[in-house]
Amino acid sequence: MALRLRKTKLMMFAVDLSIVIVAGVALLLVHVLVKPFDRGFFCDDETIQHPYREDTVPMPLCAAIGVAVAVSSFFVIECSLSLGCKKTRDRRPIHVLWTIAKLMAIFCFGVGSTLILTETGKLCLGRLRPNFLTVCKPNISAINCTRFVEYFTCTNTELSEKIILDSRKSFPSGHSSFVAFTAIFLGVYYEKRLKLEFSVFLKTFLQIILAVLALFTMFSRVSDYKHHWSDVLGGAFLGVATGVWTVCCLGCHIGLRAMSSAHQTHMSPVLDTQHLPLSDPCTPEPATFLSPNFDKIDV
Repeated sequence: MALRLRKTKLMMFAVDLSIVIVAGVALLLVHVLVKPFDRGFFCDDETIQHPYREDTVPMPLCAAIGVAVAVSSFFVIECSLSLGCKKTRDRRPIHVLWTIAKLMAIFCFGVGSTLILTETGKLCLGRLRPNFLTVCKPNISAINCTRFVEYFTCTNTELSEKIILDSRKSFPSGHSSFVAFTAIFLGVYYEKRLKLEFSVFLKTFLQIILAVLALFTMFSRVSDYKHHWSDVLGGAFLGVATGVWTVCCLGCHIGLRAMSSAHQTHMSPVLDTQHLPLSDPCTPEPATFLSPNFDKIDV
């Protein structure tokens, strides 16, 4: 039975890893090879005449900080939880590492899903950024500005072709969708997995920090003239929706939500063992990881 379970685990891991790899490669190819929809403009449209500015929060930095915060949170919280476990099995390093690996895998899957949906919107809509005319510099003298301009050529030689092409990919905001997903996922993770006895407000404070960082990133996209406010709002909605969807659909595998009784009833014994939330919070030692209540605090 144990050997069968181990083989099933390996097969599930191989299938899921293959899906993540294929999705990642597909996203990379689409981002590099597929061009956005050629959307025209009106010459007197003031919403796309803003100056070009460098990013306050570059996407590589945004992604690095988000992933670093997520990974460090997983390691610190899961290792702390394992120290309070009564079961010897839950204290083993291999069990803790397996739990962290599942958290990272589901987090990366959610991020990838968010980016795929975001890139799909960018390519299909081709909305022009607020700095489009500055970045593109179309030859106005050769354009009939009395009507909607559909056919034009960008003449800006000071900026790279990548930046000029990217000026057609305004909606939805990729920064906003990423930080919104990360804030939702980690916020729920802190709520369900972070057990503290020495502070009432620390968990909420950490969640507020996530929200502040996410909002700062979103607002910077508007002040940098990289997105319209509606782009940021759309990206934020997409990130929140994907975060909620990830927690609802996959959270039972990592202890972020309880598995429904119907789900457990209709599964075979082998699959049931595989899909049980192995990383559910183990029973903590009473004096170590109990969350405090105001009514139990001696004044």
